[in-house]
Amino acid sequence: MALTYAVVITGETRVFHKLCLGLFLLFLGAVLMRFHWFFPLMALTPTLIHVYIFTLLFMAAGLIRNYDRAGMISLVLLVVCGLQFLVFGHYVGNIFYPEYVSQNEILLTAIRKSLFEMLRISGDDASTWMVARFAAFAYTYHYLNWFSKTGIIGWHKMSKIRAAVIVLLYVCSIGVYAYDYKTGFLVLLYLSVLHVLLEFPLNVGTFKAVSRFLYMLPKKKAD
Repeated sequence: MALTYAVVITGETRVFHKLCLGLFLLFLGAVLMRFHWFFPLMALTPTLIHVYIFTLLFMAAGLIRNYDRAGMISLVLLVVCGLQFLVFGHYVGNIFYPEYVSQNEILLTAIRKSLFEMLRISGDDASTWMVARFAAFAYTYHYLNWFSKTGIIGWHKMSKIRAAVIVLLYVCSIGVYAYDYKTGFLVLLYLSVLHVLLEFPLNVGTFKAVSRFLYMLPKKKAD
C-alpha cells in the first residue's frame, strides 16, 4: 500500500525517489503499529484530509477564479464550524428529544458502538466525541457540497444505465454493511482511499494554484 501510494503521488519523479518514499512510509507504518491508535489514524486521516482540507482548497480556488460574496461566506463558515467541533467540549444536559429522535437513536447507538469497537477507541473520552463530531460534519458537508453541484456533475445528463449501476453499487454497499459491519467498513474504506489517491494529482494542482495566489498577493498589494 505504501509503495502504491508513493508511485501514485510522485508520478513525475524518478523511480529512486518513489522507492525511497515508499520505504519511508513502510517504516512509518511499522512504527505506528506499536501504538493502539495506528488503525484509526491510518484509516481515517487520509479521507478526513481529503473531505475537509481539500474541500477548503477547492472552494478557495473557485473564489480566486471568480470572487463571490456568498462563496466567501461559505468558506468562512466551513472553517468556523469545523474548528468549533474541535474546540468546544461535548455538552450533555437536560435536552428534550422528540420521540422520533429517541427511537432512531437506538439504531445509531448500535452503529457507533460497532465503529468504536472496531477502531479500538473509547467512547468515554471527551476528545473522542470532539473528533467524531468534526468527522461527521466534514464527511456530510463534503458529500452534500458535491451533490449540490449539479452543473459540474451533470445529474440530469446521466444515462439510465449509469444511474442504475450507481444505485446497484449503493445497495450492494449497504448489503455488505448489513452482512458484516467490519467487512463493509474495510471494503468502503479501501474504495475511499483509492478515490483519494486517484484524485491526488488534481488536489496537488489546486494546492499549487492557491499557494501561488497567496504568494503573489503581497506583491500585488505593493504594486
